[in-house]
Amino acid sequence: MNLQKILSKERKIHVKRFQDKDLSGCCAIVSYNLFETLKRNNIKTTLAIATFEEFGHCFLQFEDKILDVTATQFSSRIPEVLIIDKEKYIPFLIKNSIYNFDLESIETFKNKKKFRKRLIELQWPKFQIP
Repeated sequence: MNLQKILSKERKIHVKRFQDKDLSGCCAIVSYNLFETLKRNNIKTTLAIATFEEFGHCFLQFEDKILDVTATQFSSRIPEVLIIDKEKYIPFLIKNSIYNFDLESIETFKNKKKFRKRLIELQWPKFQIP
């Protein structure tokens, strides 16, 4: 199964689960679940947390790409499955969103326990913490 198909299938599962077509406020738990699903399909990704001046956002990194199935929460102009070059990701969000993407940092995690610990430190909503 190819990457696009896996991401699309998983996105549909989460839209149904959270009953939210934009997956607003679900980026951490969805990214974590995608990380696990892709791992089972022998696709190694890295969990990422971007912190901005006003909020945080989670997604996956895969090789030189960003994989994000929850970016639709920022704008209807963003595709449901966003696979984009790393260096184009933040400029793309800035161009296509109404939010302020004043990037402070991007942290990456290959270890799910460290990802979870960091979410707790950042006081992420409890329902999102795996």
